Amino acid sequence: MTDYPFYRKFRDGLADVAFLKKSGEALDILTDRFGDVHLTLADDVVSLAQSLGWNCQDVFLQYIFDYLKEQMAFEQTGEYGHTDFEQIREEILDDPEVMQNLYLPGLFLAYPLTAILFHKYVFFRNSFLPRLSADSFGAEIGYGDGFYLWVMLRNVPGMRLTGFDISRPAQEFAVHLLTHAGIEPERFDLQVANVIDGTPTENHSLDWVLLPEIIEHLPNPSVAIAEAARILKPGGSLYVATMIDSNHMDHISNFDSPLVVEQMITDQNFAIQDRMTYRVTDDLPDSSDRAVSIAFIAEKN
Repeated sequence: MTDYPFYRKFRDGLADVAFLKKSGEALDILTDRFGDVHLTLADDVVSLAQSLGWNCQDVFLQYIFDYLKEQMAFEQTGEYGHTDFEQIREEILDDPEVMQNLYLPGLFLAYPLTAILFHKYVFFRNSFLPRLSADSFGAEIGYGDGFYLWVMLRNVPGMRLTGFDISRPAQEFAVHLLTHAGIEPERFDLQVANVIDGTPTENHSLDWVLLPEIIEHLPNPSVAIAEAARILKPGGSLYVATMIDSNHMDHISNFDSPLVVEQMITDQNFAIQDRMTYRVTDDLPDSSDRAVSIAFIAEKN
């Protein structure tokens, strides 16, 4: 790992935190399996995070601690701990302290530093990113920390896009992250909008839409997929990613199986093009964490 100094220093530091021993083991599995693909993303993310002034180990420790606390409660009850969307909005999504100091930095770091999100990145990188070009125009609904925006804009030269998120602290966070990363501001237009009420987008006007890690946050997940169907052109591409049995601080909706989510997508006149499923127990069979990571690529009929 001599060519990845930022990640190497971060990974070495995990050995000093007993609580993160399992996280370190999972990271080593990712490196063994994906090699430079994992190391490059991890080094780029940690480097960008440090340049933004984050203490990556502290942020990651708190993020993982909060996740495991929520997940242990789910293992005991079989239910998510949150049901009131407006309460979550007030206490988390609209709170700059929570969003900008814990939730969003932790989520951005978690993409290369947790298997359950890194597998989605690989799927997106290999199967969806090639569908994008400088001439295509689309939107991410629920852009949150800005990870997918950052991946697309740095990998598709000349591309422009828009995005919608219910959280103004998320808007401020993502704009700051992208501009700090050297992305020209004219290439992205990030707005505050609630997908439940619809986005300010014309019917059948976009080439692609992303719904990454959003439908589990909604009391009626199909609303977001229906909105994507409304604003996509015929033949347009949809990316949907979500979790099953993963209780986080603002997750509301759980799903019985990947087939439930797939049916939600096809019910909105989409044809599934590709899919992925990853379980925590695929690599850590002794783990009590039952979380399942799923993603779909679909085309609008």
